[in-house]
Amino acid sequence: MKMDLTSTFKCVRLACLTGLLITPVAQASGLFENNELTLSTRNIAMYLDEDTSNSEDQFAWAQGIAIDYKSGYLADIIGFDATYSGAIKLGANDNFQGRDLLRDNNGKAESFNKISQIYAKVKLGDDDLYVNVYGGWKELYKTGSLTVSHGRAVVASYQGISGEVGYKGLRLRGVYTDRFSDRDSPTKVRFKTLSGQQIDNIITGDLSYSWGKKNVVNLFSGESKDYLRRSGLEFKWQTPVSETSKMGLSGYFYQNDALDNWEGMAFDDKANHYNLNLDYMVGSWTLSGSYAYTEAELENGLGMFFWDMGKNTDGNFNSKADGTGTDFNKDGETMVAFQGMYNMANAGVPGLMVGLRATYGFGMEFQGADIDEAELNLLMMYKFQDKALKGLSMMAGVGPGYSYVADSARNPVVENGDWEKRTILGAVFVVDYKFDLL
Repeated sequence: MKMDLTSTFKCVRLACLTGLLITPVAQASGLFENNELTLSTRNIAMYLDEDTSNSEDQFAWAQGIAIDYKSGYLADIIGFDATYSGAIKLGANDNFQGRDLLRDNNGKAESFNKISQIYAKVKLGDDDLYVNVYGGWKELYKTGSLTVSHGRAVVASYQGISGEVGYKGLRLRGVYTDRFSDRDSPTKVRFKTLSGQQIDNIITGDLSYSWGKKNVVNLFSGESKDYLRRSGLEFKWQTPVSETSKMGLSGYFYQNDALDNWEGMAFDDKANHYNLNLDYMVGSWTLSGSYAYTEAELENGLGMFFWDMGKNTDGNFNSKADGTGTDFNKDGETMVAFQGMYNMANAGVPGLMVGLRATYGFGMEFQGADIDEAELNLLMMYKFQDKALKGLSMMAGVGPGYSYVADSARNPVVENGDWEKRTILGAVFVVDYKFDLL
């Protein structure tokens, strides 16, 4: 028997709304004590120009808004949270869809709004030993093999049941979900395969151990029913080198296994991805170096590591191979990258960081051609320091790159042993403002 959560979560929504009607009793019992109400706004513009004969530049500009409510706990056990979010169209060209900011209504960019989160929550225990359970529509950020992106105007969410059990630094989490609402749409839909067939559910979980402030090891596994299984090992470690410097090491190792309904579009049966990163922080500088390698064989094509759990999901993928204009995740590809960020506080501009990131991928082969790709990003982040502007920040990034021209099957276009190159220019500008309403 298939498990359908829609009727169950109609009851959850009703229960949450009922909570608003019992304010006098609830206040006495803690439901509306220590509650939080915040307003977040994001003005974001994104641009991508790919210089090919059959593609045009992509542009979208939106004003995002999110009103987030977190209740206290009735009898110190039960509560509810909810988020209303939306994106207002400020501008878009005919090829806006790839920027994932605005609703696509038959090729027309539109504003949209929705209740992106509404869920009940139950807690037991204390800070050292605890159990938390959630039911409803919820953002699942870096949970098992699933995540949501915080890089657009609106955040996606999943319908499901999730929970966690923890003791000090040890934590076990699990998720069952059967529907998804994307970051650029108000609709709530079933999961789909790459060919458009329904996926009944996704089950995933992770086991992590953290110590200190910056050290964690995480193991996860997840399965889209009868479609795809993803497993991963992630770690972060940081240690002081001197009084003014620190060093950090992180690694991300992922494996995909095809199940019965996998179509073999991105890889045949199995794919692996490995990423190691070294960070060195000294004075005002943060310097980073990255290495990644991908194995994703595809018969009669150039395979790639597919990190989502279906066509309309967000997969947990923290590798630095996740690029801005192109992703460095093709079969046989070796990626090397360098990033340098400088904190301008010592130069008299506190809150400002500037830097660049250079990424190069090589080692791909297709129809006898050796293929490479690269991108260069100039970065700027600024947090306003004035107390009156607390919560206001801005970020900008721009840079060129190049990769290969892809055919309808997403394979490189190769003629007479030579591959066709496409140049890329990408840019993003973001202004965030978040403040408390309660």
